[in-house]
Amino acid sequence: MIKKSAPTTATATVALSLCLSAVPIPLAGYVPAHLIGGEKTASPSYPAPNRSSLINLDLARADYRGARIRQSAKTLGASGTEDKTAEAGPEHPLPVPRLSGKARSRAAHCLALNIYHEARSEPRLGQEAVAAVTINRVASTKFPNSVCGVVQQGGTKRNRCQFSWWCDRRSDRPQEADAWARAQALSREALDGKLSDPTNGALYYHANYVEPRWSRVFHKTSRIGRHLFYKPRGA
Repeated sequence: MIKKSAPTTATATVALSLCLSAVPIPLAGYVPAHLIGGEKTASPSYPAPNRSSLINLDLARADYRGARIRQSAKTLGASGTEDKTAEAGPEHPLPVPRLSGKARSRAAHCLALNIYHEARSEPRLGQEAVAAVTINRVASTKFPNSVCGVVQQGGTKRNRCQFSWWCDRRSDRPQEADAWARAQALSREALDGKLSDPTNGALYYHANYVEPRWSRVFHKTSRIGRHLFYKPRGA
């Protein structure tokens, strides 16, 4: 195991909403992002904003998140469940690193942990997408050149890591045996080169109930499960 007073008038409400539009909201792959049903998720570091400069208003954050969740709910089908595979990108080969022995075992463990904490409640394709982003980052010059380096980027100091589960000061030990077994199996498949990339080369992602300002800079490649995926324009 790797260690590591609310506004009450309509005018005030409108003012708060206008203010929020200028506040960067952290997300998945950029800096520590959202939490989905107890899962921990991440987003871009290109360029990563200084988290310490973000305004920490619990009321504002709750109001913003509630609004985005309500908007996201409009996309749900009559059955009340969201399409888990809509807009998946075309098949794209994964730039899998060649590893063996202890290096491969360590990489497989780090990748499995990331899949588990980021997407264990996602459908199979959603978990493949998180694995793909992790491996795509290994191949990118913008990120560390190892799986564990990518997963642990930013260190364990709170709010500094790329994937929030790594620096949230909670135990990283998987608690759901079945989900952990699936994450491990998927990790092995990815490193064996048996998976294609459903994100079409994405390096970043965020939850579908937020609209981070950084997403306007990138090209959206796909929407899979509850995540939207991006890569630099022209890449």
